[in-house]
Amino acid sequence: MGSVDVCDQMMEAYRTWRKTRKWPVKVIIHMFNLAIVNSWFEYRADCKAQNGKSKDIMDLLAFRLSISDHLLNGPPRKRLREDLEFADMPTSSKYRVKSLPTVDRQYDGFNHWPVFDTLKQPRCCRAPGCTSRSRCRCSKCDIYLCLNKDRNCFF
Repeated sequence: MGSVDVCDQMMEAYRTWRKTRKWPVKVIIHMFNLAIVNSWFEYRADCKAQNGKSKDIMDLLAFRLSISDHLLNGPPRKRLREDLEFADMPTSSKYRVKSLPTVDRQYDGFNHWPVFDTLKQPRCCRAPGCTSRSRCRCSKCDIYLCLNKDRNCFF
């Protein structure tokens, strides 16, 4: 038998089976299996070259398990500088929270008009102590406040 036949036979012995219709995934899995089997052949050749006992040489299954063990439980990698920079960056949310206006502007009593927005999701009311959601915002302060028959945080 040629070396290609032996490699195919060894790949079929402990094949990684994955049901998928995506051909790139199948190709990547096949290449991983091929790399593991070829590495095992190199490992066996190195052990025989060092006059190692045949009982000390790992079989293919033990070799695959040792590779997976080293990949999963290997030493923790050192964090790179770029990783630390990305870890310090704040995560962006879907909506940016608008800062509250100054007290002088908020209570000046001039030009505060309610504007009703057509939003799919209402925004949180920014009045202190209110936890409801509203689609009405102040045109001057540009913050959302409740304005309905049950609750009036606007005035």
